[in-house]
Amino acid sequence: MREIKFRAWNIKKKYMVYTGVPDGSGLSYKLFFKNIKHWSMEKDGNSYALGTDILMQYTGLKDKNNKEIYEGDIFEAGRLKGVVKFDDGMFLIEVTKGLNSPALWGECRFGEVIGNIYENPELLKQNTKR
Repeated sequence: MREIKFRAWNIKKKYMVYTGVPDGSGLSYKLFFKNIKHWSMEKDGNSYALGTDILMQYTGLKDKNNKEIYEGDIFEAGRLKGVVKFDDGMFLIEVTKGLNSPALWGECRFGEVIGNIYENPELLKQNTKR
C-alpha cells in the first residue's frame, strides 16, 4: 500500500513545506483540509493557514537515488526529461524532451529527480543533462 504524503509550495513566501517530515525540532507538520481549495498545516498545536497555495501529492515511488517523487518534480532519465503529473488515474511524466509521456512507475528506477517546477523552473529549459 502506498504511503499518502503531501507537500505544498507557499506562493507568497516561495518555499516548500512537507507533511510528516521532521523540521529539525523533531516535530512534523500535519495537513488539514477545509475544502478542496483551502487547507492548513499544523505543527506543535500551532496552525499555519496556507490558503490556496499549491498542494502536491507523493507518488509512492522513489528515483534511482532513493529520493521520493512528488507531483511537480522535474524528472530525468537518459534522453527523457519532464514534469511529474497525475492524469487519468496515474502518475506520468509530461515530457518536455524525449519520448511521449510514459507512466512514471516504468521509468523511476532508471531516472532521477533533478528539481521541481517551483524552485528550479530553469531546468525545464535546459536541453542537456546536468
